[in-house]
Amino acid sequence: MAEAKAILKRILLCRDRIKGNIIVESYSLFHVTLINNKLKPPWEIRLILEHIQEISYDECFTFVHIYREVNMVADMLANLGESLKDHVVFNSLTNCPHHVRAVVLLDREGIPNFRFKPKRNQFVVNDVSNG
Repeated sequence: MAEAKAILKRILLCRDRIKGNIIVESYSLFHVTLINNKLKPPWEIRLILEHIQEISYDECFTFVHIYREVNMVADMLANLGESLKDHVVFNSLTNCPHHVRAVVLLDREGIPNFRFKPKRNQFVVNDVSNG
């Protein structure tokens, strides 16, 4: 539900500010598949998805799936948005918080970003796995 609402809010914001083709990247393969009419949506989010599809049909939106690591800037901004109590729009990089600005600058330079998920009760010493 939260992801569907976030996509709807963002495309409404883009529609009002940007003219032309807009590519919406989401790391939720489930939602991208639903929006692209490849699955029947669950009833809980059906109305939100219908609204997204209605807007995207009239405008030039393309919805694509990407991996979370590729979209670190958007992930960082989404986390920031969740932590703020007020609605904030950053019109320039200099207005962004320092930790967000750092991720944007790394992304701009093409420096890859990785997320590691350690396995439970496992550690690595000298490239030898011990469990």
